[in-house]
Amino acid sequence: MKSYTVIEIEFSKLKSFCTAVSQKNITVYKVRRKGKSVFISIDIKDEKSVFAILNELCYNYKIVAKYGYGNNLKKLSKRPGLVFGLIISIVMCFFFSNTVLDIRYVGEASLHRQEVSAILEELGIKKGMFTFFLDTETIENALTKVDGISFGQVQLKGSVLFVGGQKQLDEPDIEDTTDYSPIVAQCNGIITRVVVQSGTALVKQGQTVKAGDVLIAPYTVSQQGEETVFNPCYAKGDVYAKVYYSQSSVFYPEIITQERTGNKKTFTDIAIFGKTLSGKKEIPFENFESVVSVTKSKSIIPFEIITTTYYETQSVKIVRTFEEAYPEIINGLYEKLNIASTGDTLIKKWEIINKKGDNFVIEVFYETEKLINER
Repeated sequence: MKSYTVIEIEFSKLKSFCTAVSQKNITVYKVRRKGKSVFISIDIKDEKSVFAILNELCYNYKIVAKYGYGNNLKKLSKRPGLVFGLIISIVMCFFFSNTVLDIRYVGEASLHRQEVSAILEELGIKKGMFTFFLDTETIENALTKVDGISFGQVQLKGSVLFVGGQKQLDEPDIEDTTDYSPIVAQCNGIITRVVVQSGTALVKQGQTVKAGDVLIAPYTVSQQGEETVFNPCYAKGDVYAKVYYSQSSVFYPEIITQERTGNKKTFTDIAIFGKTLSGKKEIPFENFESVVSVTKSKSIIPFEIITTTYYETQSVKIVRTFEEAYPEIINGLYEKLNIASTGDTLIKKWEIINKKGDNFVIEVFYETEKLINER
């Protein structure tokens, strides 16, 4: 809330007053006339300057009202005892609501208390620490090191930290042999191997298939005299195929990029129930990058500390040769191919470079073998 003061002034002509305040770059707003008086509003920071002008012009005036945080703080400053008590109360409330007062072991953690306590001590988790420094995910991951705990469970309730874990049993691998759905191809490829345990293979080595094509049908074939009989059964087996991946990129000798100038501005807000206490901040730069950091309170008082840093940027033209950029480009393309072909067996790889004017088109390819069947 903006802090301002409402003043009633007894005069009929505003010219001298307006000239004086404009010379001092003082903003006057909410001006209204009532009878022989004029009511104006000014920022609290301009009070002394405006009062000096009014006294110099010999105008009669009086303060009608004061509004905003600044004026409220001035009132509180005249009652130091109340202010001191209020500050102590807020500090105590903040301290106790954001402090771990007790640690309780539940579930599997209670059965392995000694090992769990050692892990918490190693992570610096103890009574009396601030909840801001708690990373429950890190604690849960660390608890899996304890023999007997498959995954950890950590929860902060008020000022009490509950540390637990559960023992998870492996699910039995049971096949539903009454499912008569076929085994199909999950992607395009060229068949290399077919292993059928149950059902009938509809593809063979060297055959090209598309995603969705049936590889193993859920039936067997038998002859009864001159009649061909299809017997329904559970389709089971593995089908492998050659699968191809590719990535491409274009090299430009001149590119425009954004670089930080070194100038930055940081704003910090406190948000309660999703609403910030301060108003909207004016972005200090025309071209910028922003980084936002949010720290959440793990207490009974739901608030967040939001830190926003703006970095000024400027456009920079970069000129480079193909030879300089090639290692970075080719490594990036192969990294994408590695991610796309995770789990495949690499057979061979190659690359193609085409020059188009001053630009270059780089393409890289993987030939792999993989299990392509899915139900």
